[in-house]
Amino acid sequence: MKTHEKLLSFTHNIALPYILELPLLQEYLNEIDILLVGSAATGLCTEKSDVDICILCSGTIYSKISKDTNWSQGRPSKIVINEIQLHYYAINVEVIKKSICQHNDLSYYIYSTAKILYKKGNHFDELRTCMDSYLSSKKRITLTYNKLTSRRRALDSIFADSDDPVLRISIVLEILELVLYNIANMDRIAYNRRKRLYKTSLRGKLGQLLKPKIDSLVKLVSLVSDSNQSDFVSTFLSILDNTIEAISQQYLVKVKNP
Repeated sequence: MKTHEKLLSFTHNIALPYILELPLLQEYLNEIDILLVGSAATGLCTEKSDVDICILCSGTIYSKISKDTNWSQGRPSKIVINEIQLHYYAINVEVIKKSICQHNDLSYYIYSTAKILYKKGNHFDELRTCMDSYLSSKKRITLTYNKLTSRRRALDSIFADSDDPVLRISIVLEILELVLYNIANMDRIAYNRRKRLYKTSLRGKLGQLLKPKIDSLVKLVSLVSDSNQSDFVSTFLSILDNTIEAISQQYLVKVKNP
């Protein structure tokens, strides 16, 4: 059995029944939603991956069931069953919605890629509405796009004025990260900045189209850190500008056109 299949089987047959039998939840089983989140939900898991389960609830219920836990500090409860680590936590749906409205891309990624295991409340419906609004936000897309074009303008002066390899490479990596952000945003793709930005941001149509250019840019990163390698710098900037132009065309479609 493949790792993902194994974790899904564990989730449905062992982890979910365990969660549903928790004494602290018995009074509220008709008012909560339970989600599978993390790598087991996305399929980006390994043999060392944990199973992460979120109990989605109202603020009132959260205040009652979170006593004697560290959930508010971002530390889930843990138990090992059948040699698999299970993490579980409850969270007030309003906390997630607020985080997403504040343009927290990690929160959006975690809950937009979640799988529903148990649905008795309407909390996930509320959350989905919030996520749909976030995804189509022209303000979010514009802020990210403007950041990219601003840093691109700064890159020329960095390359021209500085021979510091650390400075040069840091600005290049920053721009590559912004390129990936923009591609994901244009494709309406959730991405994981902390772990798999490259892999998760290139899953869409634009991402697949531009992936060869991104791969070429990645290969040139260490070379452009050397101020004596002007040919590599020129190649890097040419590929980068072609990539940004493709992003710009998508940006005009999504934001500027009526």
